[in-house]
Amino acid sequence: MLCAGITAFSPLVRNGAGPGKKVGIVGLGGIGHFGVLFAKALGAETWAISRTHAKEADSMKLGADGFIATADKDWNEPHRMTFDLIVNTANSSEGFDLGKYLSLLDVHGKWISVGLPEGAGQEVKSNMFMENGCLIGASHLGSRKEMLRMLQLAVDKKVEPWVEEISISEKGCAEAGKFFLPKIRKEKRKN
Repeated sequence: MLCAGITAFSPLVRNGAGPGKKVGIVGLGGIGHFGVLFAKALGAETWAISRTHAKEADSMKLGADGFIATADKDWNEPHRMTFDLIVNTANSSEGFDLGKYLSLLDVHGKWISVGLPEGAGQEVKSNMFMENGCLIGASHLGSRKEMLRMLQLAVDKKVEPWVEEISISEKGCAEAGKFFLPKIRKEKRKN
């Protein structure tokens, strides 16, 4: 919680997540799962937004009220101008249509990025803001005061992180390697 947790918590509280607000969390990894947990604990209507339906069941177990898969045709249409806040925790911007995401925001809704994807990122055009006057920002970690508030909320609402445990063994190392080796190989090819 002291890293990924506060990274998700700070933009939520700084931007008014709570009862009567509809919050979207883009990406359901290390930071995103905390985004869902904390948005829900703060009392917001919480939606998980991911590329495919692969993490839909997990998002519901985390407490999400709804799920949007951006691989679905016209995925944004039923949700246009309905979100007050979207926190983007995604670690990739490949195939990311920022205009469609911004169309989800209500008038003066906020898009806050906390993920650090590789590459050039998203292209931002003025016309993306015209329909709803949405605002774009970013956040990086949080203050000591926010950290204490987050930990108290975790105690009060029984918020617990999801962790994946891998045994320290030859089999466990091979399992972990399946996740890390492709990233390491990709980095070596760049250099």
